[in-house]
Amino acid sequence: MAVSLLECLPDRFEIVSYANEFAFLQDDATDILSQHEVDEYLPYRSKNIGHMFWHALVIFGCAITITEEETSICAELVLPAVIAASLTNDLFSYEKEYEAAQAAGLPIVVNALWILMGEHNISLEDAKARCRMRIKEEVVKYTCIVRETMSRDDLSSDVKRYIELMQYTISGNVVWSMQCPRYHKNIQYNERQILREKDGVAKHPITYQYVGQNKRTSCRSEHTSISSKKVRTNGYPNLSDKETRQSALPIDPTDSQRQSSDEDNDWNILHLTRSTELPKLGEAFVLEPFLYVSSLPSKGVRDMAIDGINHWLGVSPESTAVIRGVIKTIHNSSIMLDDLQDGSKLRRGSPSTHMIFGEAQTINSATFQYVQAITELRRLKNPLCLDIFIEEMHHLFVGQGFDLYWTNEMQCPSVVEYLQMVDGKTGGLFRLLARLMTAESLHVDQAVIDPLCRLLGRYFQIRDDYQNLVSEEYTTQKGFCEDLDEGKFSLPLIHALAHTDKALQLRGLLNQRRRNGQCTIEQKHLILTHMREAGSLRYVFRVLEALHTELEAEVGRLESVFGKVNHEIRLMLAMLKV
Repeated sequence: MAVSLLECLPDRFEIVSYANEFAFLQDDATDILSQHEVDEYLPYRSKNIGHMFWHALVIFGCAITITEEETSICAELVLPAVIAASLTNDLFSYEKEYEAAQAAGLPIVVNALWILMGEHNISLEDAKARCRMRIKEEVVKYTCIVRETMSRDDLSSDVKRYIELMQYTISGNVVWSMQCPRYHKNIQYNERQILREKDGVAKHPITYQYVGQNKRTSCRSEHTSISSKKVRTNGYPNLSDKETRQSALPIDPTDSQRQSSDEDNDWNILHLTRSTELPKLGEAFVLEPFLYVSSLPSKGVRDMAIDGINHWLGVSPESTAVIRGVIKTIHNSSIMLDDLQDGSKLRRGSPSTHMIFGEAQTINSATFQYVQAITELRRLKNPLCLDIFIEEMHHLFVGQGFDLYWTNEMQCPSVVEYLQMVDGKTGGLFRLLARLMTAESLHVDQAVIDPLCRLLGRYFQIRDDYQNLVSEEYTTQKGFCEDLDEGKFSLPLIHALAHTDKALQLRGLLNQRRRNGQCTIEQKHLILTHMREAGSLRYVFRVLEALHTELEAEVGRLESVFGKVNHEIRLMLAMLKV
């Protein structure tokens, strides 16, 4: 419940947790049903998993009000989430349910994997692979539904909150399923849980608490209060913070006796200078802007690219996890810097990082992440990975430098220059993840993957240029035609300047933007009119169609090279298609 119902009110948490036990009792009762195909089984399973029961827990636990009319709307919207949760349950519970069915002498297992094996005459591993793919498809559907729901004005705020919360039940269900003793015999409850189950909570109370700041003089440096360590109330330190782990101490009744001498030493500069045991400063200030931008919703395209490419390369889970973390770090760091350099006020529908933390702190936090990324890269096996990282970061910064120069100097690039910039700035991360994975696979020539990375980078950037001007979703996430406010020379604008018969008027509008710092709504509409009259939006749409066709062909070529159909990459392309 802690990982699936994140916003449950504290005073209702025990109630919903207790109620959820009934769902497990019901799930333990093995059902008997005739053989069904998966598409026929899913509606049954979606009801069987207790959608309305979970619906009731969510609205009660989070104090959400859903009217009777809205309930049917919610049921339709959350169907992909329910299917994903149902199949996740089947994926992790199969061994347990199979053993229970065998012990009871039942002829079949009420599980999607059983049905897939019978329907397609495939092995259990193949059935699991198909089940995972279907889960991914349903998750993609639901992420799109969440985004669309947030932009609708015909739904109440409680419905929107409900739809948003349901996405966390998907990920929470996965996290729990991967680690629970219910599905994994080798996983045991921790010592405190076992003792509390045996003797009761009262006999094994919490030994770690909020270690608050002692009474200090008012001019004590601010970082002291920040360094007060927040630890979990389950009796264990916060494992996400190394500093907290090291400094969280059990309650010590002698602490009050030490306060006086500690306070005196705080002002003894000579004593502090000689001391070699001063605690290190925490990283809260430098990390907070990065953690903020990392918490914003993301399309997850680069994660899908990593999964897809790894389907061919077969990189170890340990190396894949490192590469995934490095790419996420660099991507979010570049977002922080891009928004600051472009003057963007919105990112994914929320205030940009510098609009909250200021420019200086944002720059410091973003650049700190390159140190973090290098630290992680050292965990990879191939020593060439650091050289690859440095080379691609070089291309990324050079590409960004040209983009900024053209914007600041109002110098329109040629199409070739634009593509060179895109290959460095946007294609850099796709190329980085592919090159790192290739280096860790040890048996694939990077040249095999290069064309795919180049096409992905170009398609992704040109798609962004196009959607920025025409997509309602982009308007919600970043504002109406934000690229025009930034003065960025996107592909539609480059084409319009070269093909309009009103180039002087268009350049005049761009000059006014530069002078005023942004465009008015009326100026944006006029620029869009000139683009349409010049055929620029139609041209860019045709370019995207052609690039998408090239991408599909390149994926087909790689599937032939590796002898494996790549559903992950094809699903990603389907998501990105305009």
